[in-house]
Amino acid sequence: MVRIRRGGRWQPAVPLSEPGPDLYRTSACFDGFGTLLVVASAQRDGNWDLYCWRLHGGRWTGPERLTEWSEPDMHQQLVRADDGAVWLLWQWFRDGQSDVLARRWDGKRWSEKLVVSESLAND
Repeated sequence: MVRIRRGGRWQPAVPLSEPGPDLYRTSACFDGFGTLLVVASAQRDGNWDLYCWRLHGGRWTGPERLTEWSEPDMHQQLVRADDGAVWLLWQWFRDGQSDVLARRWDGKRWSEKLVVSESLAND
């Protein structure tokens, strides 16, 4: 459920459609172009991937699947940059080891994933 406060008043709660039976650690952020982004890690078929819902002009879209790997993607955080773009950072697990990745929302589309940390240790 998402509930937004506008003009000093709470708007009605809106249920978001679920891509799977379980959602974990939701993160939300307004971009500089008038869109609210909500990202959650959702379990589907035994795997955790990231999904995004967007609210723009009073209309919700999503969920859009942002990751599609066979191991968990989770612990996500959205951060708005000075130029209005939003950065999504998250932890992914591969072959028993974790790294931190990022994608950039420019107001229209998501960038390809960028590896932020890459070491033999868990990040």
